Amino acid sequence: MNYVNARAAVQEQVRQPNRIRNNELVRDAAVGILSHFGLEGTNFNSVSIEAKLSNSVLRKRFSDIDALLVDIWKNRSVSAFIKPLNVTIMSYLLSEQDQDHQHSKQLLDSLFELNEVQCASLEILAVTASHDPVCDAVAKDLKALFSQSAIKSESMKAQYVFFFQIILGTLLHVRSQLVDRDLLVARLHALLVLGITPAEIVPTPEVDASYIHEKFVSPEQSPHAELMNACLTCVAQNGFAATTTRMIAKEALVSEGKLFSYFPTKLDLFLDAISLQVEQGFLVNFQHISKWNEIYGAGVSAAILFREYQRPDLDLERALQIEYLRLSWHRPDMFDRRLKHVHKALIDLGVEKVDEIGPEQDVDLVLAVSGSMGAMIVARLDREAFKLPYVVVTQKIYSKQPE
Repeated sequence: MNYVNARAAVQEQVRQPNRIRNNELVRDAAVGILSHFGLEGTNFNSVSIEAKLSNSVLRKRFSDIDALLVDIWKNRSVSAFIKPLNVTIMSYLLSEQDQDHQHSKQLLDSLFELNEVQCASLEILAVTASHDPVCDAVAKDLKALFSQSAIKSESMKAQYVFFFQIILGTLLHVRSQLVDRDLLVARLHALLVLGITPAEIVPTPEVDASYIHEKFVSPEQSPHAELMNACLTCVAQNGFAATTTRMIAKEALVSEGKLFSYFPTKLDLFLDAISLQVEQGFLVNFQHISKWNEIYGAGVSAAILFREYQRPDLDLERALQIEYLRLSWHRPDMFDRRLKHVHKALIDLGVEKVDEIGPEQDVDLVLAVSGSMGAMIVARLDREAFKLPYVVVTQKIYSKQPE
């Protein structure tokens, strides 16, 4: 080795520890900001200030924020979030239904500690609904997880993906919602134990689920239905941060001034629109599921719903729901509004009474919607997921609820 090459090698050895240290500082800073302020608060300036590094250091390493999110996923989320989740799921699936499952329950409970890395990981998973580079990176890891060697059959894969979806969906919902953690874990644990032994694979009937594509804010709900539906459309296409009031006004064929005469801010409009959409959507969902329950039974009906939510042509509809959920992590009043409208729908249907809504009803509601939300996340990460025979799990879980 000549003198020039030897000197370059020594310099590289000196730089290497600094590069590693800087990378860790950037990841620490990005995880903290992402978990507390979400995607909207995460940029090169905020991360560089938190990491006490120059902005140029970040820009030399990452082409954009998506590249930084991918780096966090690879270097933090996979080991600190995905691996424990995988261990938990396999602990259930590799056991017998009639054995003691306290170790599995402890693993499940530990997932709900929701530290900064877990919260950042949930944010990244939600971002995959609208950010292609992040989606591609996460999808590669999840597809590998769904096809690991321990999963030896199509039935077991359906079980694994279903368990992944319902645990993920529950974590997504409880991140900013006050529920009884012990009660929630106990109920979720009981559901997972029910799903350990697969049911027989039966054909899942084709149904008319075109209602999922419909806009759910009707003129009967609000005189501003067109403006609200325009807002929902724009947010689904562009995300909340990139949507402007000018875009919404143009979509609704009104002036921007007219929009502001009804709603002080974009957020006010979105919150009112999404709340009414949730209320109406819940009513329509309930009506269809009730009809499927009567015809096919609760187990098959649930399998139908998971399949329909994962159809490849529903990306915008799913992105809207995921975006709303993600935003609510950083705006707790959004969850309060959502619960208010869902409970109103349940009361209108006669399913609940005002004086009966308490901790148990809140836990039941979370578990009722968690599987579907998890399915929405998985749908874009694994385009073949909707073909899985979820009925092997749903027949066990939804046909016979635990005591």
